[in-house]
Amino acid sequence: MFKCPECGVWTEVIDTRVRADGSRRRRYQCGNLHKFWTEERITPGPSSTATAKTEALQKIEEEKQRVMLKLKVWEKP
Repeated sequence: MFKCPECGVWTEVIDTRVRADGSRRRRYQCGNLHKFWTEERITPGPSSTATAKTEALQKIEEEKQRVMLKLKVWEKP
């Protein structure tokens, strides 16, 4: 929920439209009957959260391989 940029009163969504490119346009109206709209778009590109998780998983996998290699060395006669 947003506050009206004109008077500061809480608003409600009165219309949402999805465009062909996947963006959404929402129309709002406040208690004083002021109307405005917002547009939501998804920007392409790697997510920093996904990148951080991938890097963390790679570090865990590398550590597992080191431990397994040490175990194999100790097992050899």
